[in-house]
Amino acid sequence: MTSHRVGHADVVITAPLSVPHLSHVPRQAAFASVRDDLHARAMAVLAEDGTAMIMISVDLIGVGRGLVDDPRQLSGVVRDGIAEQTQVPAEAILITATHSHSTPETTGITTLPRTPETIAWLADLVQNLIKVGVEAVESATPASLHVGRVPVSEVATIRRLRPADGGTPVQAVDGAGAPPPGTVPSALADLGLSVLVARHTDGSDTVAVNFACHPVALSVQPEVSADYPGALVAELANDGTWALFLQGACGDVNPVRRHERADDVVRVGALLAAATRRAVDQAVTTPPLVGPIRAVLEQVEVPMRPKPSQARIAAAHQDQDSDDPARQVQGTTVLDLVERIDRMGQDFTAPVQAIRIGDIAVAGLPGEAFTALGTTIKATSPARMTFVVGYAGDYAGYLAPRYAWADGGYEVAEGPWSLVSGAGAEALTEAAVRMVGDLWSSGQ
Repeated sequence: MTSHRVGHADVVITAPLSVPHLSHVPRQAAFASVRDDLHARAMAVLAEDGTAMIMISVDLIGVGRGLVDDPRQLSGVVRDGIAEQTQVPAEAILITATHSHSTPETTGITTLPRTPETIAWLADLVQNLIKVGVEAVESATPASLHVGRVPVSEVATIRRLRPADGGTPVQAVDGAGAPPPGTVPSALADLGLSVLVARHTDGSDTVAVNFACHPVALSVQPEVSADYPGALVAELANDGTWALFLQGACGDVNPVRRHERADDVVRVGALLAAATRRAVDQAVTTPPLVGPIRAVLEQVEVPMRPKPSQARIAAAHQDQDSDDPARQVQGTTVLDLVERIDRMGQDFTAPVQAIRIGDIAVAGLPGEAFTALGTTIKATSPARMTFVVGYAGDYAGYLAPRYAWADGGYEVAEGPWSLVSGAGAEALTEAAVRMVGDLWSSGQ
């Protein structure tokens, strides 16, 4: 029984080596080589009544602001370009980054240099994303849609820890397996891997894989890589399965093993590919999804974190001018935050997206959402299964709930990755909860 038509497409988007990645000091650095190519992948789902949606996953650290000279920003330009050519509504087109860290610096934490190579690559990137979305629609063939979910215990862990007996929170920034003695994770991990499977009439599968874990097997290193999301997709392709990866709410989730190990790209990719196969086998035994596709996209006003005080800014300038590398990093990050707040203003809007496919939901958040925010959306959703997708449509930095601000730590420290206040992160989550609910309660 076929319930939908589904298509897919992908395109290589590897940048010239001169397009910089995010480094420490300086904040930008050129690549030295390409370990594996970066891709943009699109999956299009078309229902019998003519409604449709498209998910585009990009092997980038983010899809931030300032990449194009257009108020719609990159995601808006791409959505509108695809909508014009396919009749798929712009609000039903989800554009997300895998957040792989050994990729060009496209978050907006820094401003990419406007060299001829960078300008040309960004122009090509826009056209490639439009192209891959259109081709996914044009390639659609009959398929039945199914969903499945399996636990994966050996890949990811909550990286923020609290002393079991109180005291100052600590953080396992690199992931270190079991928490150190006397500490407990600051949240309950969501270690489920979810799949949306389209089984075509020829027996082949098109799969969207949703899992939450920072892709930092290669991070702040001069070797271009799609990290474990790329290895996962490549491993599945060896079986003839086409897949794309949807990063989850991984703001406080790191790999179990210490990151920045090239062998973990392959190891984690293989582990998640095996879990994906289990989830697909489970999914296709369930009844197919039926019904129309509905979507909504809202620009939500987001309260920002306070700007550092004048005294803090003066101290940061002194740190930046010191001979101590650690102080230089500290000063630079504070001044980068000041520059980014000045550029964006104290209040800004960011996109939140909700899509309904039959009785399942996809919720897109514009940044590095903490686990607790993702599980809140899932727990309150009326859908049979809800896919929470981070890094969608924009990059607003870490989305940390208020309890994390009370604990402190890297994600809420004074740096350009920390723009949104705890209230702002929760406002984005509340918007997603409301939007998903409205797709059911309004009868849309």
